[in-house]
Amino acid sequence: MLELDHLRQCARPVVFETGIPDAPFSIAGTAFLVGFHRTFFVLTARHVVGDWPVQRLMVFPSDRSKQGLRLSEWWHVKDDENEPDSSDILLVRAEVRDIPKSIRRSSHLLHLTPPNVTEWFEDRHNSTFFIFGYPTAVNEADYARAQIKTQQFFLHGTYIGPSVAHGCHEVRLQNPLALADFNGLSGSPVFSLRSEIAIPRQPTFCGMALRGSASSGRIHFLEASIILLALQEAIDTQQRLAPGRRWAAKAAARWN
Repeated sequence: MLELDHLRQCARPVVFETGIPDAPFSIAGTAFLVGFHRTFFVLTARHVVGDWPVQRLMVFPSDRSKQGLRLSEWWHVKDDENEPDSSDILLVRAEVRDIPKSIRRSSHLLHLTPPNVTEWFEDRHNSTFFIFGYPTAVNEADYARAQIKTQQFFLHGTYIGPSVAHGCHEVRLQNPLALADFNGLSGSPVFSLRSEIAIPRQPTFCGMALRGSASSGRIHFLEASIILLALQEAIDTQQRLAPGRRWAAKAAARWN
């Protein structure tokens, strides 16, 4: 089985460059690193970033990295006034050329190209669901020391059922460390693992957390199939605008 500690490195905190001398950065929300058709993306919920310029976001590829990823093109899913959750996605293309190999080894890229990596629904009632991200309550900017203090939380639970929102589902999470609220977990990847004795299994990507509350113990997540459609649309758009370019294949192939 893929070691969970390594898998958890695909989730990264989202850092905002403010341009304010006394408070040059802030931290809020979670993103995760994805490889799709040999292209490197950073994914998060659109509402995490809002109208903030993507050029002023910082996402570090691992806990060991002191240099943020170089972010370039980005895509929003077309707004749907009737189904806002299904368009709550931000895709950002990132470059890996300047990342040292030692940092790549300490990071993790979630590969979503194989179709079976997102086949979770059939086993939903026989699986444990889990999420890992960076809640706002325990992640902060330390301006006195010019540091960003981050702490990732891991929560697990069980499937409840479809959400009232199109393309979304609900999971009930246990909260043994008494996390005060779930703010900041938006944009976190959601996985499931089928419960079977003595049969090794790999975690399955289920989707992306959009909202939830500690008081209810529930989160709503956008299902993986919609995320895959958004990724494919980004790839198709990129190829139409720049036919024949090979930067993506070369860059992503050098990740591992």
